[in-house]
Amino acid sequence: MKKSLVFATILLLILVPVFADTSGPGQVDTGDTEAQNGFDQQFPPGSSASATGVEKFTATEGGFEITADSYTYNKVTYTNLVNAVIAPSGEIISAGQINMPNGANGIDVSNPDASGNSYTIDNAGTLQQGPIVITNGQNIVYQNGCLSASSADSLVHTDTVATQLQDLSLCSNTLDVQSADSVWAGCVYMEGVENSSITAAQKININSDQGANFSIKDCASNQISFDALSNNASVTITRETVSPTYNLNDSQITLTKNDVTETVSTNNTAQVEVHRDNGIEKVVMTPVTLYVYDAKDPLKDFSFRAWQDIHTLYLKKVASQSLPAETATCKDCSIIDLANHRIDIRGIIDFNKAQVNRMGKNAGLFPFFTTASKAAKALLTLDADNAIINELTILTDAPPYKTFISNYLALSEAIQTNGRTERLLTINEKITKDALSTSLLKSYKTVYSNSSTLIDSNVLTYQREGTTITVLPDGNVQIADILNKLKDKRAFLLLPALFLPFFFRKRGQLTLFILIGVLIMLIIGIMLYTVGIVSLPSERIHVTEKQQVQDYVTQCLAMAGKSALDVFGVQGGFIALQPPFFTAQNTAYLFEYGRNAVLPLERAELDLAEEAKHRVLACINDFKVLSGVTVDVQRSPNLAAKLASRDAVFTMSYPFQVNKQNERWDFADFGVTLDIPVYADYLAANATVQSQVQNDGQINLDELPAVKMTLFPYQKTLLAFIESFAGKQLDPYYFFFANAR
Repeated sequence: MKKSLVFATILLLILVPVFADTSGPGQVDTGDTEAQNGFDQQFPPGSSASATGVEKFTATEGGFEITADSYTYNKVTYTNLVNAVIAPSGEIISAGQINMPNGANGIDVSNPDASGNSYTIDNAGTLQQGPIVITNGQNIVYQNGCLSASSADSLVHTDTVATQLQDLSLCSNTLDVQSADSVWAGCVYMEGVENSSITAAQKININSDQGANFSIKDCASNQISFDALSNNASVTITRETVSPTYNLNDSQITLTKNDVTETVSTNNTAQVEVHRDNGIEKVVMTPVTLYVYDAKDPLKDFSFRAWQDIHTLYLKKVASQSLPAETATCKDCSIIDLANHRIDIRGIIDFNKAQVNRMGKNAGLFPFFTTASKAAKALLTLDADNAIINELTILTDAPPYKTFISNYLALSEAIQTNGRTERLLTINEKITKDALSTSLLKSYKTVYSNSSTLIDSNVLTYQREGTTITVLPDGNVQIADILNKLKDKRAFLLLPALFLPFFFRKRGQLTLFILIGVLIMLIIGIMLYTVGIVSLPSERIHVTEKQQVQDYVTQCLAMAGKSALDVFGVQGGFIALQPPFFTAQNTAYLFEYGRNAVLPLERAELDLAEEAKHRVLACINDFKVLSGVTVDVQRSPNLAAKLASRDAVFTMSYPFQVNKQNERWDFADFGVTLDIPVYADYLAANATVQSQVQNDGQINLDELPAVKMTLFPYQKTLLAFIESFAGKQLDPYYFFFANAR
């Protein structure tokens, strides 16, 4: 400080005679003095400062103020200085106007400091560096042809205008900015720009750091929201005034037009054509890129996701719009023709739809139809509202395909071990009626299969010759009907347990059990009439001929065999259930956590024969119903059961003699054939279970034999119900089982 004061004092002593008023001899002004116009000013010996063309020179307490053509300090020359304040040490403190050594022109600048072709300025009301003009710039640095500042109210360049900038840098045609209220780059206008680099050239290029988000209005007046998804995010925008193209990299754009919001998001690259009237018309997607169509109605919303291969979307939204000629033959493309309610899919792509439950809650977009082959082709026909797919037709045998009908049902096309493409059914039995989403598809078919699949409110019906598979959702009224049928069937099966005590009570209880017996015989009579077996006599039989005995035993065998088969059916092929089993409906788990638990046929036939034996003995009851004869039983009966393709055969070896006065009748072998397709149902159940084992819980519909089967959830467990008729059988036969998954 002392040195500065000494320098200032010496400077003033030297300058006073020079700038003194010479109007009269001996007159010296010791106050502030203005210099003569246009003279050169030399500074104290040893000082590096000098000025030329001085217009004004005024000494001040902190130095002096000068207006001059040039001012040189430390071998750096500044020109056109106006009201420049110079520190005693020679540095320029401020200037109303100044030209920097490399031609920059500043107004109201502070602390300008130049070195070679670079300079710094603390503040500038206005600074022009070639074609660059900034206003109210702070901490300005010019170096290597680049201009930067910590902030500026505005910046104007050849093809760029920006306002309220923070941490900006301009090199050539590229503007880097931490934030800016607005940026014009050519005919592209941006608001709320942050952490971005903008180049205005033939195309507008924007590079942004992750998290940057701002609005863009392109040359076609499309209003776009831009999001940077990584620190390498960028977008290049062409200057077309009808349909500009956006080239995205690690970024996302969103626009709303005609009440529809469209979004393209990519962690790779994507090319998007945006029409000024129709919105997005074309998207070239590299993996992974997502296009989202949001119509503010969940059922109309959809998206496409390119996840493995390059895929191109073409969108037609109004009838007046024309699709490019290339769509006729394009591969790896999808033509979304909303004007004509159809979507043509070719190649590898995910098509997603919203899942909406019955309460109207939207769970968001999930896969609806997915492909994984470049040869894949499918046609989706939409309803008039473009909400539900009326029909999905798979046009090429190029699996895998997968269709998610709802959060409850899905269909797949997959190559099986036999080399054929077959249809697999996925059921999510954990979905309750409250969480069940709307089914998005009404009809499903393929060109290489003669089967058909119809869906109505999550009720799926698959049909081909001889086979009908129905899938019911939780809460469907048909489920209660099925469970009531099973309940009624089980009521009949309790009769043998009630029947046995009647024959083994003490004589003191005879009167009571005569009444019970009458009731039991009445029920048995009704049951046997219903199932088509001649009813047993309700009174004692007075035997007059051998055939009466033969018929009586045969009828007991038929009744015993029929009831044993019914037990076998309602309990999933088991006579005696073994844990674990589905206790809520007393039936077996045939699919048990990935394992096929179907009883082997030989074991099933042995169990049927044993059950029928108990029941036939209860029915015969030591021949007490026969009168006029005596019966000599040689041994207990041996039964065998055989399940054939469309019937069941029970044979019994039961040697006994009947004596009537002087006659003796010998009996040994009995047999009955029941027109009940137990074996066919058993095979259908086994095929259903084995299919799940081989396909991770999916059911191969095309592999199932001829059967009428209903699948449905109950207490979050998948149950299967087979109902069949055959021959002279008057009532249906039920085969019922559970799946533990």
